[in-house]
Amino acid sequence: MVREEKLSCMFNRRKPPVTVADVRGLLNFKYRQDINQEADRKTGQQFVRFLQATKGDGATVNGITLKPHDVLMWMTGSAEIPALGFHKLIDVEFVEKERVSVL
Repeated sequence: MVREEKLSCMFNRRKPPVTVADVRGLLNFKYRQDINQEADRKTGQQFVRFLQATKGDGATVNGITLKPHDVLMWMTGSAEIPALGFHKLIDVEFVEKERVSVL
């Protein structure tokens, strides 16, 4: 569902700032269903905690200040949410081996 304040940017070209709640609402955590599930949940919680730290003045990591739009850019390649939203949620999948998706 698209929030009303997000739709207004279609007509007046002003885009509201990306919030922590916006980014968190895009995430779909997929935890493994085995002995690693608890560790996966803790990792997911720590990522959400980091995300919450980016609101306001932002979170500074290694001298770089990050805000919610920076995290969104890292995850999607876009620093703003399209007026009609993304076509699906962002799956955060926990797997045994590290892999990179180029799709």
